[in-house]
Amino acid sequence: MTERSFDPVAETSRHRRVVIFAAGLIIALVAVAAPMIGAQSAEAATTYSRSFTTSQSKTVANRCVRVTLSGTMLFQRKVAANYGISTLVVYVNRKVTNPRVRVYTYAGPCSAKKPRRSIAKLSVTQRWSDHSCNGNLSVSVGFPWGVSVGASPRCGREERAHRSATYGRSSAYDQKNTDTTIRYANKGSITHNPPAFSRNLRGDEKRIRLCQSAVVSMVIYPTASSSDSWSPTFRPCVKYW
Repeated sequence: MTERSFDPVAETSRHRRVVIFAAGLIIALVAVAAPMIGAQSAEAATTYSRSFTTSQSKTVANRCVRVTLSGTMLFQRKVAANYGISTLVVYVNRKVTNPRVRVYTYAGPCSAKKPRRSIAKLSVTQRWSDHSCNGNLSVSVGFPWGVSVGASPRCGREERAHRSATYGRSSAYDQKNTDTTIRYANKGSITHNPPAFSRNLRGDEKRIRLCQSAVVSMVIYPTASSSDSWSPTFRPCVKYW
């Protein structure tokens, strides 16, 4: 068997080629990973602000009662998973600011356009819960707001932020909550936060609105000695795009 001679020049050249190849591979991996890291930072740093208004009407106690719920949702987006083509972006740091309830009473029924008509008294309670059944709630102010555990429209028993008030004779009521912020806690596992965007392995993309849930419970007193109740459920949704 012929012995192979050692050539120091050739070995040095081969070693250099291996080092250069490894360095190039590292640079390529960093270049691929950088957009993912950058996307996470950019998404988390951007705060979106979206206003919402939604209304419902119903004939209650011989009055046409119209309820309007409004406010502003604040939120951020963050990449939760990124595996090449497959991507998941979720909503984080969700808030509802300045939640507002307006109630107008008209001569009933609601099927016909009628002038406004006063009632003797109105009791209103608004209850906010997490539409995605994902988190705990907190409120930026104290009384008259509070947080308690109760039944929500979608999630069974969970925390709800609520405020109650009773008003006298009128046909127009406005429960303003300026400088009030309802905060929704992030989940410990980021992928359990509400989805905002997804792309599967086939490349199919889906953009998803952010929604929350609120119930406005009312007791309507057309006269001092008579009353009826109505508790409509609202699902305000906003888009980031």
